[in-house]
Amino acid sequence: MSTISERYLQKLNSIPAPGGGGCHQALLGVANLGLYAGRSLHELFDDIKLNIPNGGRQVDDREIVDAINKAQQDYNKKGYVPAAKKPLVKLDGQSALNVIIDENIDIAEPIELLKRSPYKLDPKSEINPTVLLETLYKPDDVLFIGDRYSKTVKTVAEWCVDKKLTTYPHVMPNALTGNLGKTKSDKDSYRCDACVKDYRFAVVEFDNIGMKQQIAFWITMIEKGLPIAVLIHSGKKSIHGWLAVNCKNVSEWESEVENKLFPEILKPLGVDSACKNESRLSRLPGYIRDNNFQKILYLNPDCGVSNNE
Repeated sequence: MSTISERYLQKLNSIPAPGGGGCHQALLGVANLGLYAGRSLHELFDDIKLNIPNGGRQVDDREIVDAINKAQQDYNKKGYVPAAKKPLVKLDGQSALNVIIDENIDIAEPIELLKRSPYKLDPKSEINPTVLLETLYKPDDVLFIGDRYSKTVKTVAEWCVDKKLTTYPHVMPNALTGNLGKTKSDKDSYRCDACVKDYRFAVVEFDNIGMKQQIAFWITMIEKGLPIAVLIHSGKKSIHGWLAVNCKNVSEWESEVENKLFPEILKPLGVDSACKNESRLSRLPGYIRDNNFQKILYLNPDCGVSNNE
């Protein structure tokens, strides 16, 4: 006879695709078994969210939460667990962020990110901008590197032999066409949103939590398998994370990144929502800012362009 935990896993792995296949009702059944199997409310939410297959419609977080809350109410009515000990799940971004941070706050030091880096970093490679460029791009990819007012774009191969490379504070993660485009104010530019060629990376940055909390957040995200291409210490108070979103075109970027990823997931967690445009700047390793190096803390070659073609 199978155990409750085994039955829970079986039911979890057999959630039907949403869109007419009984997915909505199945969520309640999964939630009921999950409570009996001893899953916490947050574990139950993550389990369900990660195991819903693609279908004819999208299941939003509220539908999952409603199923968990209904299951918990039924569970409490039957007398198994006092309601006071299992409060209802709330879609509270700050609470969710705290849960993520708390998983690894006790070990939140830069060395823990370096340990988890698929590309083995040493003090020299951490501050070597060519390590970043050669790992994530092709030699003929066109990038913007400079300060906020610079206009120069060049290929990766050209940037890698630029003797002034470490004097530039910024890099634009997404490769460009190399052609003039129009800004939103109708000015000519080589580095605006309209000039983006490859919609590979979304920049994620917190501006309202401390460094230790940021490190804990990123450790947890690495452990959960988030496709993080690189984490760069800004030289001051923040870490810039590049998520490998790999959108096919501007329409997909707007749909998946600007209209879903940032407003529905990242902004509620406290991520700077100004980062959502495709020509967003990030920090270039090797630049000295306020007597501190901007440096790489984590680098994943699997998120490089050669692995996405």
